[in-house]
Amino acid sequence: LAKLPKLEQIFEVSSPELRVRTTTSLEHAQDVHAMCTQLLPELEAELGAAPTRRLQLFLFTARADYEATLDALGVGEHKLVAGVALPRPPVAMVCMEGMPEEIARGVILHETTHLFTYAVSRSALPAWYSEGVADSFGGTGTYTWDGSKLTVKGFFDQARIEALKPEGGTLPLRDFLEANQFEQWRRGREVGLAFYAQSWAFL
Repeated sequence: LAKLPKLEQIFEVSSPELRVRTTTSLEHAQDVHAMCTQLLPELEAELGAAPTRRLQLFLFTARADYEATLDALGVGEHKLVAGVALPRPPVAMVCMEGMPEEIARGVILHETTHLFTYAVSRSALPAWYSEGVADSFGGTGTYTWDGSKLTVKGFFDQARIEALKPEGGTLPLRDFLEANQFEQWRRGREVGLAFYAQSWAFL
């Protein structure tokens, strides 16, 4: 918190497993905490392990605050994307400015999955596997949240899968397996989204 920009209000909901801090409202913090609390046992079943430390999730409504925090933590290169999970310091952060609620929830689940993975393994996972797993739990179409029940591991957004099928829609296999997700985002938003869809499909 000492590294955060000056914020007027921070709302927090915490349990032994998860702490959610947000600049939105207490009600939003409660909703996200309830959703992500249901995600944790799903991830434990998938990965076969549980974190020994509380997971930390921080949500920003203003892009400027998100970017200032990334700079303060020395990870300004992550400004390219709206969400990031860090192994050190162990925190996931999401910028929700201009993002539809349903998309924001997916990004939150996606980054919480990354954070959980960092907490249970020191392995350096290839980008396709890391992003494929994260989108299995927070990708477009793979989850639903009705305010009380979370379901995950559904089928990915069909339109994004169809977009992969034309010639040139996917990376060649060797390039795909060796790809870095940030390099894909630097090539453009559509290229980045296609890499995530291909990662989900390949996994």
